[in-house]
Amino acid sequence: MESAGNVGCPNRNPNGFFSTLHWGRKDHDRYFMTGPGQFSGPDLSEGFHTYKLEWTEQFIKTYIDGNLVLNF
Repeated sequence: MESAGNVGCPNRNPNGFFSTLHWGRKDHDRYFMTGPGQFSGPDLSEGFHTYKLEWTEQFIKTYIDGNLVLNF
């Protein structure tokens, strides 16, 4: 999970975040093939949230508060 930014950051939503997988050699990062999964919802600073990573032989999934963000 990656924070989507703070108020005042250009091109960022302070109420959202990204879920991206970085893989491959450093000079050939394949992140663009796996996301980003994006979530925008209520102000994330207003309370606590549950983040979940589910990783099996078939898939990798990420969630926030039970909402699927990324399915790879």
